[in-house]
Amino acid sequence: MRRRPDRLNAVLGTTAGGSGVAVDNITALGGDVYEIDTRMAGFAGITAGYLILSDRPCLVETGTSTSAPVVRDALASLGVGPEDLATVVVTHIHLDHAGGVGDIAKFFPSAQVVVHEKGARHLAEPSRLMASARMVWGDRLDTLFGELSPTEAERIVALGDTGAIDLGNGRTLNSRYSPGHAKHHVGLVDSATGDLYVGDAAGVYLPETGDLRPATPPPDFDLNTALDSIALFEALQPQRLL
Repeated sequence: MRRRPDRLNAVLGTTAGGSGVAVDNITALGGDVYEIDTRMAGFAGITAGYLILSDRPCLVETGTSTSAPVVRDALASLGVGPEDLATVVVTHIHLDHAGGVGDIAKFFPSAQVVVHEKGARHLAEPSRLMASARMVWGDRLDTLFGELSPTEAERIVALGDTGAIDLGNGRTLNSRYSPGHAKHHVGLVDSATGDLYVGDAAGVYLPETGDLRPATPPPDFDLNTALDSIALFEALQPQRLL
């Protein structure tokens, strides 16, 4: 499924196919890659998902559960309907990156859901993950993240230390296990663009100040392992970090 570039240019920054839904949260990055601001907790500039509009469209990161309708509408504005999305892949299962997986899976029933094997069971049965998150965030959890809905186990593809996701027409998204930030974290390299989706393993960029800070959440964070993951990313020689 592909949309003509002139159609995309007409849609971006205006309305979603005449529906009146604003799509000013979409940024075209080149290489058929589109950044989608997920409007986490209603705010811009916090988290993003990425649509790779290849022959087999792929969504990298879903954002939170409360962001799922925003992401769905953005995909619709880019011509990706309920049966068009081939793959949803998350770098790790923290709720700001993957809290919307269950909802997005319902919106796009033909999509496979790809995650590292250490996170797969939590997407299928998220009760333990949610209980742990609620201990940290308390009542703020509902506003910030919402509830991670379960995904049918048969739709989940579990990655090992390496793996490849078919984007169609010979293009692949190649995963590399990159723990340190979290035990279930992977980096993803686009074979066509050289883009590396780093999740949180390379830190968090603060555009307002230009600062890059480490992302060190308990209980998984391990400094030496995190540094090893950054060294791995460097060795991959990516063209761009997302």
